Amino acid sequence: MEKGTLEYKGKEYSTSQPHRTTGPKGAKNRLAIVDYDSIFSEGIEKKVKQFNKDNPGQAYKVDTYKASELENLAHIGETDRLIHTGGKGDPIKGNISANKLYICHSHQWKAEQEGGKVERLSDYQKGKGYMEIKTDDPVVGEQGQAAIEKYHTLAVTEAPKNAEVIATSKQTLEGGKEVETAEAIRYDDGSISVQGHPGGKTPSYIIDNFLKTEGYSNKKAA
Repeated sequence: MEKGTLEYKGKEYSTSQPHRTTGPKGAKNRLAIVDYDSIFSEGIEKKVKQFNKDNPGQAYKVDTYKASELENLAHIGETDRLIHTGGKGDPIKGNISANKLYICHSHQWKAEQEGGKVERLSDYQKGKGYMEIKTDDPVVGEQGQAAIEKYHTLAVTEAPKNAEVIATSKQTLEGGKEVETAEAIRYDDGSISVQGHPGGKTPSYIIDNFLKTEGYSNKKAA
């Protein structure tokens, strides 16, 4: 990937060039998106665009990177927020300090990396689905049932020990066993992962909540 420089909060950093950059000029915040060839990447960008329109004082510059062209997360440079999309492929090596959101495919590999378990479902989940939010969360939402777009055949059936399951759903595994799957997880470092696609057509406030610069920090919910 072509290298360049990034200006962030008055400083310049050596970084890989993003595949696409959007957002208003002069935006004080930066969101980096690692795109694992997801069909919902542009949907995420559209939701950020609307967030910027509705919240001009909290607007984000958005740099989208193709995972297939990114060698290490450190090449992204400093950023306020980081989203790993759904899609396919191996997770990118490295780590950076930022509030992180993992979606679908990334939700699954994040859970496996941290010691959780992922299993195959009996049917392909496609379209509008639901999750039961167990406890109020500043990103996932308030306790109760919430709709979200779903496109997956794998699911997290055991959450890592260093994580709290925020939302669940009842599913049937390949072979017929009924299980409760982890639809949203919050990790000790404050990272959030969700099985569904908040960038899909089904209305969801997860992207907006994640982007808010007030009321959410990279800390586990109390």
